[in-house]
Amino acid sequence: MLEQQLPLYNQAGSLSALTFSSPPPSSPLLRLPVELRLIIYRSCSAFTLLQLSQSHPTLRTELNSIPDILTTSYGYTPAPLHQLSFRNIEKVASPLEAILFYHQREWTRASSSEESEAYYYNGDSPGHRRSIGVVVCRGCYYASIDVLEGRGTFYEDVKVWEGVWGGLSRFERSWERMSVPCGCASGIKRRVVWVG
Repeated sequence: MLEQQLPLYNQAGSLSALTFSSPPPSSPLLRLPVELRLIIYRSCSAFTLLQLSQSHPTLRTELNSIPDILTTSYGYTPAPLHQLSFRNIEKVASPLEAILFYHQREWTRASSSEESEAYYYNGDSPGHRRSIGVVVCRGCYYASIDVLEGRGTFYEDVKVWEGVWGGLSRFERSWERMSVPCGCASGIKRRVVWVG
C-alpha cells in the first residue's frame, strides 16, 4: 500500500508531515450519489456553490459542467469567464455568507474613504457596458455580525427592497453600526431588526 504524505503545520507553526497508509478519506459530500448532490446544489446560493467548487476538484468540475445549476442559483450574475468565480456573485443570502464574503474579498476594497467595496461584475448592463456593484457593504457586514452575536434578528423571507423596521438597540456599538447605510445588492441590513 502506498503511503501519502501531506504537509501539516502544528500549533507552533513548524511544518511536519501527516502520513496516510491509504488515501485520505474523501469528502462526505462526495460519498453521496451524483443525483443527490445535484438536488443539494439546486438549493444552494451562488456563493455557497463557489465555496463548494473551491473545496474539491470533483465538485468544481461537476458545478461548472452543469450551467443551469449556477445560473438559477440565488445571487448569481453572468461574468466573462465560464467557470464559477467571485465575479459571478451578485449578492449573498444570509448574514453568515455576508461575513465570509466580506472577509474573503477584503483585498478588493478601496483604500479611500469607501470601505464597503466588495464588487461583482455585471456584463448584462444596458449597452453591454461593464458595470460594478457592491455585493456586501459595510452596513450589511456590521448588521450580520450583530445577528450572529444575538443583537439582531434576520428575516430571510422579507424582500430586500421592502426592508423591515425595528426598534433601536440599547448597545452603543450597534447604534453606530445601524447608522451605516446599506448600499449593496444583498440588502442584509434591510432585513435585520435589532433587539434591545
